[in-house]
This record gives sequence, C-alpha cells and structure tokens, in this order.
Amino acid sequence: MGSALSWGCAGSPPRAAPPPGIPPNVTLVATPIALLASADAAPLPGPAASSEPAPPPAEALAPLPTPSAPTPGPPATANVLMSDELPFFPVRLRAHDADRRRAAHDRDATHEAHDRDATHEAHEAHEAHEGRGARKRPYHPAPGIIVDVTDAQGGATAADLQRIARNAGYWPFRECYEEGLRGDQRLSGKVSLELVVNPSGGIDRSTITASTVRDAIVGACVARETRHVTMPPASSQTTAKLEVSLATGDEAVTTARPFPNAESLRESLRAKWDAASQCYATGLAAHPDIGGRLELRFRVHHDGEIFEVAEVADHDVHFSDIDVTRCVLGVYRTGKLPSLPRSSRERAFVYALHFESKPDETVAP
Repeated sequence: MGSALSWGCAGSPPRAAPPPGIPPNVTLVATPIALLASADAAPLPGPAASSEPAPPPAEALAPLPTPSAPTPGPPATANVLMSDELPFFPVRLRAHDADRRRAAHDRDATHEAHDRDATHEAHEAHEAHEGRGARKRPYHPAPGIIVDVTDAQGGATAADLQRIARNAGYWPFRECYEEGLRGDQRLSGKVSLELVVNPSGGIDRSTITASTVRDAIVGACVARETRHVTMPPASSQTTAKLEVSLATGDEAVTTARPFPNAESLRESLRAKWDAASQCYATGLAAHPDIGGRLELRFRVHHDGEIFEVAEVADHDVHFSDIDVTRCVLGVYRTGKLPSLPRSSRERAFVYALHFESKPDETVAP
C-alpha cells in the first residue's frame, strides 16, 4: 500500500489519472461496441411480418386550383323608375299619337307654322290658368306643351336651338306628359333642364335642374326624349337651358276601359316587377337612352292560366330595345293570375308598363 497504483497494463504507456470522484480501488474497463452490423450478420428480431400488402407510396398532393375572378352580378335596379296602368281591354290608345309622330318626321313649313300657333294657344291657356290672361282664351282640348330655350352659351344661339326643340320635341314631350295624365288628370308643372350640345348637333347630356311636376317618370321621360333631338350644327360645344311647361287641356286625356277585376290583376302582375326592372337595368347597361311605354297583351284562361303574352305595337311603334322586350315577355309568361270572375272562356287584356332611368342630377321641387 506504500506504492502508488498505476492504470493500465504493464508495458503500456502511462495513462492520465482517473477523473476525480472515482474511488481508487475501481478499475474502469472499456468494452468495444459494434456500430454497424455486417451484411452476413443475422437480422435483429423485430415485430412479426404482416400478411397485408404494404400501402402504396404516398402521391404528391395536387396543387390547389387558383380561385377564379368573381362573376359580376346583374346590374343594380336602384336607378330604374317604373309605373303601370290598370289592365284594360285591348284598344289602340296611341294610334293618334303614332300618326302625329310620323307626320312630325317630315313636317314642312306649314306644319311648323301650325305648331307655333298651337304653342301660342297653349301659352295663352297656361297664362289664363295662372290668372294672367286679359281676355278669354280659345277652347283648347289637348294638353299644352311650351318649349323654351332661355339661355345658350357656345357655338349655337338660343333662337336656333328653340326652333328645333319646339319642332322636334313637341310630340315626344306630349307623349311623356299624357302618360302621366292617364294616372293623374290634374298633373301639370315645368321641367327645367341643362343641355350640353356637341358641335355636330347631338345632345351629350340632358340634366334636370328643377321640376314642379309631381310625377318623376314624366320628368325623366322628357329628359330622355330631349337627348334624342338633333340640334343644328355649330362651330363649338353649346351649353343651353331648356324649359318644358306642361298644362292640362280643356278635355281629359283618353283612358281605356278597365278590365274586370283589374285591381286584383294589377297586384298579381306587380309581383313580377323586380324581375321586369332587372330586364330594363340590363338593357340600360348597354344602351343608356332606352325607355318608354311597353304594352303587353295577355291571353288568359278563366282559371288564370296564361296562354300567351305578346307586345302590342301600334303602327309599328315598339319599345326602344328588343332585348328588354323579350326579357319582360319571358318574365310574364311564367306564373298564374287570379281567376277571372263570371267567365268560362279565354279572355284578353292589355297591361301597360313604363320604364325610365333616374336622371343623373335632380333638384327636388
């Protein structure tokens, strides 16, 4: 015990002292460990082999499809104005107006002079109605339409614009007014517009600046028909102010005889207004100047089944857009109407709709 202990075997080089903390009487023995088994070595025991076939290798996941752009929805109907009339027996309410419109297209100086006389009489009727007439006005059965251009800035003069506006606008404006009179025989007032006329004579914009007419569709109709008037060419663009005064005549506007059970029929037909207004809104997206009256002729069985719906065209006067007409006809060809009282056979009636778009800017009266 007097000599110090040595690590390792005799003849081997001296080793480092054992780490501290290990008792001196403990001999450390290094055991080699095989890191890799040889190819001839027996396999290590493992779990029992399964009789089921091995699953196929996992395939690579297909890439997620790229989301397509959202399909644009149908045009909004917020700018659509609609009105109707009670269903009535088939008659030709617009035959007289259609004849007048056709005559207006090729009106000569004699017709123009006649229009000036009619306008003068209408003006006197309007003044008498307001209490300013000094003498008794002549009898005037038709509605009074007074067209005035109060100001013009640019290439065209107010006189030139007024001459064309009175000549070409009288009958279209009167049709707009009579549409409103069929619903309210006391309707009257004035529609004031601001026009932008391009050098070629076309009207690029017609904006309502004021209106005292209680029917918004009448004002919108006047604004739309104004855009269809062709003014005389000028050297530059013209901004003009136009006033259209509407006064009742001494006779009421003719209305058709209502169909039996007309109120109930109208309520049922109005249930399709959302779809019909969508037809018009779609047409507006492609043709912003369309609008007007659309008459539908129904053939109905006594139990309310609809046999046929077709457009009524007086003297080849149709609605201004054939696609809108077809769409509205398709809307009303589906569905069923209330039973017709006291009838055991097929009946026919006409249902008139009027479509207009709200003007860009409107100042409330």
